[in-house]
Amino acid sequence: MFTKAGGDAELQYSKRLRSILVFFVIFTVLGLIAVLVYGCLTGSFGTCMIWALACLVCGAAIGFLFGIPKILQGSKPGNGDKETPDYQMHVNTNLTEISDWLTKIIVGLGLVKLTKLPPYLTAMAASFSDGINDKNRGVAMAFGYGTICFFSTLGFLFGYLFTRLFLSKALSIADQDSLQQVKGQLEIQIANLESKQGLFAHSLAQEGTAPAAAQRDLEASRPETMDTLVKMADEYMDISIPDWAERTRAKDAKANDMGVYALKNGITAQTIFEYMQSHPPASEGLVIALATLVNINPHQSDVQILLLAGLHLTRLHVRYRVLLAIVTLQKKGFIEDKDKPRVIDLVSSYKEKADGTLLQQIDHTLSFLNS
Repeated sequence: MFTKAGGDAELQYSKRLRSILVFFVIFTVLGLIAVLVYGCLTGSFGTCMIWALACLVCGAAIGFLFGIPKILQGSKPGNGDKETPDYQMHVNTNLTEISDWLTKIIVGLGLVKLTKLPPYLTAMAASFSDGINDKNRGVAMAFGYGTICFFSTLGFLFGYLFTRLFLSKALSIADQDSLQQVKGQLEIQIANLESKQGLFAHSLAQEGTAPAAAQRDLEASRPETMDTLVKMADEYMDISIPDWAERTRAKDAKANDMGVYALKNGITAQTIFEYMQSHPPASEGLVIALATLVNINPHQSDVQILLLAGLHLTRLHVRYRVLLAIVTLQKKGFIEDKDKPRVIDLVSSYKEKADGTLLQQIDHTLSFLNS
């Protein structure tokens, strides 16, 4: 029902807009026919046409300035114990402010100089008639008056109504889409920043508490160590929070926990990959644990592991973490020239069914690999 009502509203809106366009097209064609006939009779078709079009465009420009909607924005006062953020995203209103200033200036000067408008109009009509090869000066002046008034008024009405009925809606939709896109980018950037801060804090902590290499190897050889990581991977796969931002934060936190757990217990990327191969089908939860571990503690051999483990991923968040690991490996100089084509193919394959945030990370990764 809601979709049908929305479709009916859009249909009615299109019909109104089409009717207005047809109205202005008819009058514009009639005016141009009159200009064509008179211009051909007097041999001044070019002069008449350029004056008509100039008046039409100037009138439309002024109508556009008057028709631009005013955008009210700013921080709202807090209600009770609700705190309002100090930072808010707003649309750019420079054009709106300029149109507001110009319309006030035009109206103000028009009222002040109202008595001088007829002489101005007469002077314009005289300039128009001077370019017409009509021996009858009065007829040329009358045609000049008519052309200027007709096309200026027609252009103003068209510019105003078209701006109010079409451009206002288009600008509003574009502004809202831009704000939503920026909001989504900020949310994923905040989540990514929190993730990196968590990884950094954990990596600093493990420097002072990590066991010796022999002890880590001993712990990694214990079956329960890998079983714990697999259980954490299953918990990651079970995260299903409705809110997108909260779900992303929860996934980042669980991925960080898996990466730090693997690092502290001596589980290497090779160990995780071998477990995935011996226990098909491979869990994407283990893939994100592998990618997070590579992001924390990258090695040269991790490139080949990611190339194999990163294939056929369906979860966008897992793809995103693999991309972060690839960027880390590239920064470390571990991706050799002979491996770059395969890495680029893997990154490009993630475009399938990717959302806007993942597409941006893909473009960033490809740019980084090709630089």
